[in-house]
Amino acid sequence: HHHHHHHHNNNKIHHGEITPCYITLSQNHIREIKYLFPQIQLIFIARDLVDRAWSALLMELRNQVRGMAAGTFTTTTTTTTTTTNSTNETNATEDQRRRNIEEDKYNRDAAPDKYDDSYFMERLRHTTHTERSDYATPLRLWLRHLSSSDGGDGTDAHDGEDGEDGRRRNRNRLLLLDYNDIATRPREVVESVTRHIGVESEDFLMNVVKEEELKRRVNEGGSSSSSSSGGDSKQRYGVLRPSLRKKMEDYLRPFAKDFNLLLEELGYSWRIDDYDAIQTTTTATTVSSTTNTTLNH
Repeated sequence: HHHHHHHHNNNKIHHGEITPCYITLSQNHIREIKYLFPQIQLIFIARDLVDRAWSALLMELRNQVRGMAAGTFTTTTTTTTTTTNSTNETNATEDQRRRNIEEDKYNRDAAPDKYDDSYFMERLRHTTHTERSDYATPLRLWLRHLSSSDGGDGTDAHDGEDGEDGRRRNRNRLLLLDYNDIATRPREVVESVTRHIGVESEDFLMNVVKEEELKRRVNEGGSSSSSSSGGDSKQRYGVLRPSLRKKMEDYLRPFAKDFNLLLEELGYSWRIDDYDAIQTTTTATTVSSTTNTTLNH
């Protein structure tokens, strides 16, 4: 996409790639990536921990249910390649109807209310989900490897800058984004990404992603809040019940606190929810302190 950028140093194509799995890579893999791409820029999008885990648990559940009825999708789709357009279309709508019925059945079978809290908590404690809930540990690992100049990229060590500058530059190779900003401030998100990877945001918004595209939701999984249900079937079946939410919050709180600590260390002003009740009581104390002052007068 980026071949539109013809600026003094931007007229090269920028290649990028995305997967949540990078958060689970071993030291060796991180080292290898650093070696192959010495100038790599990282972007991490931090989603609310309960939302992320719930979405992943629902996806896992749906996949399991699908596995039981594997292959049902493939039977009807490839049969009508040679026929004329009109029959193709009727077959297509017929296929779609059949698929919708199957999809509904899957959704019912994968309805979370069929499974108790302990089922989900056991899954959440499983390595797969736990290591994806721990944002801070792997990010610290990435930062450590970015700052070591042994990756075949001697520039960091020998460019005559003091250590602090080198550290700051490595810190700047990792951009942390708040997932919520994608919905509420999409333009700012695009601008911080383009700034981070070194392309012009105006060009990017004109040629690569149109402004109205920024508003569209894609690849939607389940949501942990009933309010955001877009009325589609996945959402209807996937509302997180309060009893389970409370248990998930308690389990995920330490991970959230650790990530917020990292955000603070790196100088970011935003935080993710750490499900701490204390936050709500602090407002009460400021109120009472002001009433005290009025009594004094």
